[in-house]
Amino acid sequence: MPLITQILEINSFSLSFLVDTIKLKKNTLTFGAMNKSLVFKIGALTYLCLFIFSVVFYKERTVILDASFQLFNILKTGSLAIQVNRFGAAFTQIFPLLASKMLLPLYQVAGAYSVGFILYYFTCFLIILFGFKSEKIALILVFFHTLIVTHSFYWIQCELIQGVSFTLVFVAFVEQQIQREKVNLAFYILLPFFFITIVFFYPLLPFVLFFALIYFGIHYKSKLKFLSFLLGFYLLLYVLKITFFKTDYDTSAMDGMKNIRLLFPHYFDLQSNIHFLQYCLHDYYALPILLIASIIFYVLRKMVAKLFLLLFFFFGFLFIVNVCFAQGAEQFYLEPQYTILSVFLGFVIAFDILPAMQQSSLRLGMVLSLIIISLARIFYTHYAYTDRLNWYQNVLDTTAKDEHKKIILATSQVPMDKIKMGWGSSFEFWLLSTLETGITRSIIIEGRPNEFDDGLNMHDSFIIQWGAYPYSDFHSPYFHFEDTTAYVKK
Repeated sequence: MPLITQILEINSFSLSFLVDTIKLKKNTLTFGAMNKSLVFKIGALTYLCLFIFSVVFYKERTVILDASFQLFNILKTGSLAIQVNRFGAAFTQIFPLLASKMLLPLYQVAGAYSVGFILYYFTCFLIILFGFKSEKIALILVFFHTLIVTHSFYWIQCELIQGVSFTLVFVAFVEQQIQREKVNLAFYILLPFFFITIVFFYPLLPFVLFFALIYFGIHYKSKLKFLSFLLGFYLLLYVLKITFFKTDYDTSAMDGMKNIRLLFPHYFDLQSNIHFLQYCLHDYYALPILLIASIIFYVLRKMVAKLFLLLFFFFGFLFIVNVCFAQGAEQFYLEPQYTILSVFLGFVIAFDILPAMQQSSLRLGMVLSLIIISLARIFYTHYAYTDRLNWYQNVLDTTAKDEHKKIILATSQVPMDKIKMGWGSSFEFWLLSTLETGITRSIIIEGRPNEFDDGLNMHDSFIIQWGAYPYSDFHSPYFHFEDTTAYVKK
């Protein structure tokens, strides 16, 4: 679907939705929530589409940076590849690990890694909908996985996406307890497991959890004491984590917070703000439309507390992300962080706007329009990642008959705008070459001139960004190193 057609359709629908919302009587709410069966059908069809995409485009989703790197380590070590204490990633890494233990062919292992993310997300959806009986939070999860998702569908391994999904499962558990007269003992037993997992999953998850708990405090005023306890307990664990389990990666990632002081007061001049506005025009067009709709709705309903909460978290979080990456960054890298904005809007849509819409057909039409347009955008984005994959394949094809097939590529010879980053090239070429030919090729892209010159005479080693592995280190059937010639530079 052409981009302009998508934008025109969503704007046309949104304008009619805004008019209908404004026409509703200010003091009359007819809480016609979507029933469980309908939400299940919407979610099942959405995740089925994403599942099909994950099968068809499994190479685009695995022959890329961190996914190739983590799959490489899973198959080399025969165990999970947990990094910087983000052990929640085990929920998705278990799929390729089990496939490798069954000695399935490499294409099935890579395919299992690709579809494993969708199966994990769908499992979260089912737990929320049927386990904790929350149609609204199940719908928020569907919005989270579609509303602005574009490049992050193909950069699969980001723990933030996995972590938000897990956090929403916990949020649904909390809401279930709120609706009870007395909190179930099982909740307190499982609470440490949930909180510890969320604390270690990703540093930005407090924004999701705090927003949800504060929103519940406004929505369910009688449960403020319980929700305050949860906020305090989580905050305590978070402080303990960053005090005693700090990693160098997380520390360096937070260095951008210094920009809040260094760039004061020139926050509106940031390159990242310009980039974000461009993203909203091209890919994230649902964000400004739904934000405006939410503001209008809350103003008409005089829901001041919820309006302030939405604006504070939406613009506060956006400010933090854009200030930390003041000069901008690759869209695929920042997009997972921006998806948190869709969670904030998801609460407004699921808990307030949809129940206030008097016509069930209008509610369904709004939800389906948002999801269908999002799925079309996700599919359309594959062309960029298929083109990226074709570049790697072309390098393999054009050097297949060379005497020296172990190659160090200079950055000047590489379309960096297409491949995104070069550090993962050795893992990407390993995976693609072994998938396509059954023989592992050793090709790496320099990040700076002469970076890998020390490895030019390594005949029996596989060069990676941080050193080299001798062939003798590889015992897995998923590595087939046969080339013992020297590396050459191109």
